[in-house]
Amino acid sequence: MENQNLRLRAGFGYYASPYKSGINTGEQYVISGGLGYRGRHYFVDAGYSWSQMKENYYMYDPALVNPSNNTWNNNNVSLTLGIRL
Repeated sequence: MENQNLRLRAGFGYYASPYKSGINTGEQYVISGGLGYRGRHYFVDAGYSWSQMKENYYMYDPALVNPSNNTWNNNNVSLTLGIRL
């Protein structure tokens, strides 16, 4: 039996490097998902997203210095409750 009130979602995002020059990089990847329930007078939604950005950043001329290799990982969890009148 189908439950018309349950919602499932998933997503993927890719953000290209924000730098104009080809020297530095900074791509970002995002994966997300969630589960929700809609009742007649209320709803609840739980979501999770993971993102990672890797950056090889040259603070000065690449001929003079090695890049700074940076990696950022983010984990976000959200819970939304709502009431409909």
